[in-house]
Amino acid sequence: MNELEQLKKIVRDQTRMIIEKNRMLAEMEYRLKNAVLTGSRNERLVQMQSRYDKDLIEEQASMLKSILGSVPCGLLLVNGQRKIILHNDEALEIMGLSGQDVLGRHCDAIMGESCRQRCLLESAVELGEELCCRKMTARTGDGREISLSLKVTPIRNSQGRIVGGVEVFSRVTDSEDLVDAHRAQQDGIFQVFSRLMEQKDGYLVAHSQRVNEIALHMAEALGMGHSSAERDLSLACLVHDVGLLTVPTDVLSARGTRPAREHEAIRSHPAYGEWILDSIEGFDHIKKIVRSHHERFDGGGYPDGLTGEEIPMESRILALAEAYDAMCHDAAAPKRSPLEIIEEIQKNSGTQFDPEIVEVFLKKVVAKR
Repeated sequence: MNELEQLKKIVRDQTRMIIEKNRMLAEMEYRLKNAVLTGSRNERLVQMQSRYDKDLIEEQASMLKSILGSVPCGLLLVNGQRKIILHNDEALEIMGLSGQDVLGRHCDAIMGESCRQRCLLESAVELGEELCCRKMTARTGDGREISLSLKVTPIRNSQGRIVGGVEVFSRVTDSEDLVDAHRAQQDGIFQVFSRLMEQKDGYLVAHSQRVNEIALHMAEALGMGHSSAERDLSLACLVHDVGLLTVPTDVLSARGTRPAREHEAIRSHPAYGEWILDSIEGFDHIKKIVRSHHERFDGGGYPDGLTGEEIPMESRILALAEAYDAMCHDAAAPKRSPLEIIEEIQKNSGTQFDPEIVEVFLKKVVAKR
């Protein structure tokens, strides 16, 4: 299967899951409101809830496999009985196992009763808490001893009940190799995100690339140099709209005033972007930048209503770069001349945008474009 066919399959799978999830939620809501929960009706509802729980954790796993399928991270998913029900190929390679060794078996049988990896996974499911370990020792199926970095997260259904857990893990090597591997992993993940966003809406990828270019010019003008902060800013720019993958395509492409529910779906994308990036180790600062890129300097933004320097510097840069590009290129926004765009930015300096960043942007970035 070539790369284009793989991408098409990801899109088809995600669309099917969303449609089926919405159908099941509507069916459950109808039955809860109209059925008398006694006798056989109660039994049918319990069966339907069980089926929904199974579909829910499979949906979570499918989404993670779509995101992590082409990068060096292992993925294991267990149900409420701690039995492994899904995995990706990298998990088998890292652990030296085959699919027949894993599916349907209790995690004790795979990882050993004393393995801390197994203990973390069970604890996450039992306690309902996200747990992580930056370095631990595990033994592979062929007897090798390896070091792993991992994060384990419980999966809850719509009523908040824990129905399973997911573990994402990767090999840990010596310092220089680890840095190189981590950067390669980051680059691979962002390529996957970009492809998914391009399938969702081609504008998103082109917009993100332009925003990245503008933001890097601003970072240079602000004296950030070639620092880790500049790299985090660049990566955050490229996926700042990844949360829009959770918004229906027809809502994204709608023109004019949106109903309140659709408007709220759009406003939720910074928080969903943080949630998606939260599954990946080493993205702590990047996910904060993404979460805060729609905050306003005067506190009137979302999702947290941060003000001034409470907003990460990179998020303030990203907010201005994104707004500038949207005014220049978004077909759904009112068409403005270059002078009108500058006037709009100046008008919102100190309210929507950081005034110091605006001053540098207009003098050292816009003036050179």
